[in-house]
Amino acid sequence: MSVIFAFVAGALSFFSPCIFPIVPAYVAHLTGTPIAENRIQVGKREILMRSLAFIGGFSVIFVLMGATASAIGQMLVQYRGFIESDGEHMGDLVSALSCGNAGYAKVL
Repeated sequence: MSVIFAFVAGALSFFSPCIFPIVPAYVAHLTGTPIAENRIQVGKREILMRSLAFIGGFSVIFVLMGATASAIGQMLVQYRGFIESDGEHMGDLVSALSCGNAGYAKVL
């Protein structure tokens, strides 16, 4: 059941606003060869290599994004005490600046 669910979820995610716009670029990348006699002349090995390069590029980007998010999270954990202790005063600051921006009060 979980394999079927994963397949259906993957198929549905294909049409998401994040993925669907890159489909033409993906197809063009895979079959980016000349057309002869109304047929695309490309070998299976070339399509395989292009697919692996495309998937590898996306994998590298998403791994780097995950590593960056993890590093930022670790930095926030390091300063957690400061954020928690001064966080209650940040709400007051944001409220005061919002009132000044709206013209209700003169701040600064």
